[in-house]
Amino acid sequence: MAVLPDPHHASAIAILSVHAVIAYCDAVCIGFSGLKSTSPDHKDALRVLRACVGSEVPAGLATAALRVLREKAQFEYQGYLATRVEAAALQAKAERFAAWAEGTLGGER
Repeated sequence: MAVLPDPHHASAIAILSVHAVIAYCDAVCIGFSGLKSTSPDHKDALRVLRACVGSEVPAGLATAALRVLREKAQFEYQGYLATRVEAAALQAKAERFAAWAEGTLGGER
């Protein structure tokens, strides 16, 4: 079971989890094609990722990443304060995505 973050840092962890998924999408896209999403809609980063690497993105992982990206506006722009449970869930999804991205960039293609 994951350790829940300090409640004072829950929103920061949620936002950083979103940013991590965006950064890893960009890194994999740049690594494979030299391109990255420039859309203001961060969910488009996954569409570009799929265009760059195709079926190499496991479906469940793409779904988890999309769930993280969908939270960006709520946590970053709408002032919603994340709970410890929400932050831990987003962080876990972001860490799974990061592990896949690092493995993919490390030559495990």
